Amino acid sequence: LATDALVAHYPLTAKDSTTTIANAVNKENTGRVLFASNKNEKVGGDLVAKVDENHEGFLLNGDDSLYFPHENHFNRATPFTVSLNAKLPETLKEAALIHFNLSSTLYNYKGFDVSIVDSHWIVRLAHTYPYNAITLRSKSPITTEQWQHVTMSYDGSSKASGVNFFINGDLIEMSVERDNLYKDIRHPSNDGLGLVTGLKVGARWRDRGAANVIVDNLKIWSRAFTSN
Repeated sequence: LATDALVAHYPLTAKDSTTTIANAVNKENTGRVLFASNKNEKVGGDLVAKVDENHEGFLLNGDDSLYFPHENHFNRATPFTVSLNAKLPETLKEAALIHFNLSSTLYNYKGFDVSIVDSHWIVRLAHTYPYNAITLRSKSPITTEQWQHVTMSYDGSSKASGVNFFINGDLIEMSVERDNLYKDIRHPSNDGLGLVTGLKVGARWRDRGAANVIVDNLKIWSRAFTSN
């Protein structure tokens, strides 16, 4: 992908810790681990660094999310692109991989997410899912046991036609299940349950996380891509 409009790059390496995940674009805007995907949980496991086929990344546990609080600028009217490298285990059938949600059903998936449901990719932007939302589902099932470059891009149009999803640079054929987004996807503030705004990878509160997925090289752009 192009380097213009790159607003964040988290390489995800063994130098990171649960309290600091380095950002190569802005060193002050670091990420961290959000234990149990909730700010009230103060104790959890260490980051598990993994080297696999020349990729250096983290092995996710499905409960604790990689949390990027400074990546909190997404909204319905603004283009953005998010990408990372991921290796999915053969046993994976359902998982939240990348999301900008407080939770799943409690807040009707408000925000956006790239998830796996019934072994297929789901890309969703929602104010209140399923009625005020865009939802796309891949026509082909996910590929497992190999590294993939996963990219979601959105052009700010509030239309399903403005959402593109790529694997390894190839535009993936998606079925449009919902195309009715007309209110914003942002949460006004953090809630009283310990759920916080910001981009997260690998886990969502009280939902199925991406256990045993390896991820590296998270990047975010302030523009949309029609080709990868």
